[in-house]
Amino acid sequence: MEVESPAVVRRKSHLMHPLFMEWHIGLSAWIIQDGNYPDFAVGDRFEAALEFGFYHPPAMVERGVPSAKHVEGCDYEVVARIETVAPDLWVVDIGIKAFQESPPPVGALPGQMASGQIYLGIDPFFYFESLGQLPQLPPLIYTWRVLDIVRQTAPLIPAGERMLVRDPERRGWQPLERTEAWKDDGGNGEYVLRCELLPDPPQRSRTQKGWEP
Repeated sequence: MEVESPAVVRRKSHLMHPLFMEWHIGLSAWIIQDGNYPDFAVGDRFEAALEFGFYHPPAMVERGVPSAKHVEGCDYEVVARIETVAPDLWVVDIGIKAFQESPPPVGALPGQMASGQIYLGIDPFFYFESLGQLPQLPPLIYTWRVLDIVRQTAPLIPAGERMLVRDPERRGWQPLERTEAWKDDGGNGEYVLRCELLPDPPQRSRTQKGWEP
């Protein structure tokens, strides 16, 4: 019988153990301003589900393994296994499970694979306030440690009537030690939290009363 060396075993453990998984999670200032979370600081430990959204209709693929490749900010190229389908929401597995409260692709079924580019963001309140109680959905609230915080610095410019977008020619990121949702960018801050996924099992509800430093 072939015995793997200790170095190989350690390397495999590092790759598989959730303690070493890092994810880039988008966060808009309004989510904090609404009182759903306090401001975040580097080193904080917090609990949250993840929300996803495809930028374009995903391509349905016959086979694959759930995976996510970081592109920029909180954007990922993914191969997603569809876990749960309902009329107005769906759950996918991209190496971690995330939800979207929006109709799934027409004809989507559990077990099918979808690929494309997504954004990945913190659950504003949809899952922890109500969706987590639906028996057909899995536990999705994970435990995280904040490793880094950056804020998008591109100015907002008009893009149609009553609509503002970030200037694509001036995109950049400013490192922060903590968010100040009411002050950053005049209250319009858009952040990315680089987080470590901790090994606590996912839950349906949050147990924290506040952040743990």
